[in-house]
Amino acid sequence: SAVGLLFDIEEGPVDRAGGSGPGGSAHVRTDFESGLVIALASNVGDGLATLQGVADRIAAAVESGASR
Repeated sequence: SAVGLLFDIEEGPVDRAGGSGPGGSAHVRTDFESGLVIALASNVGDGLATLQGVADRIAAAVESGASR
């Protein structure tokens, strides 16, 4: 698929798609059980690992009901 050409896709209970290139990174985290989708973009070309961590922290905060 076209999406598969643009992103590395990791399938499971929580699907992840992300990629980076010169000048930018993007990450999408989809939790099919809760319906939570988090999409992040950055203007840092090597920031994919950071975006994955941020998405995980956002998901944990939402799931725990944190209001920060």
